[in-house]
Amino acid sequence: MSGWLDEAGFIPLWLPKDGTGNPNTALKAMMRGLAKDQDVIIALDGPHGPAREVRPGTFWLAKMTGRPLIALGFAAQPSFRFPRWDRHLVPLPHAKFAIVLGKPICLSRDQEIDESFLESIKDHLNSIVQRAWEIL
Repeated sequence: MSGWLDEAGFIPLWLPKDGTGNPNTALKAMMRGLAKDQDVIIALDGPHGPAREVRPGTFWLAKMTGRPLIALGFAAQPSFRFPRWDRHLVPLPHAKFAIVLGKPICLSRDQEIDESFLESIKDHLNSIVQRAWEIL
């Protein structure tokens, strides 16, 4: 994955597993990038999972910076799922793609990041991914 990111011109920032290390360095780097009008791409289930469980870190970043979040849903055929915790979708050569962008999500500083909020985001993401597969 890091090779793909490098080739696309992205700078990967690695976050430690829960309970190990300090994620502040990566989060501060993301905040600096956003302050310079750079884009930040984040997997909402975090760098270590569990898969398809929305983690709160992205929303903390959105609250602190005031920047909107835009969810993306991907589908590709032919493709396969990489055999790791997140089941990363890997398109095969000559694959057809569908990419669906969700409406921007803007959070105020007082937005509660509770279980019901995270569940609503999970439902939103699932509907976007489902729409991408329907289009394909």
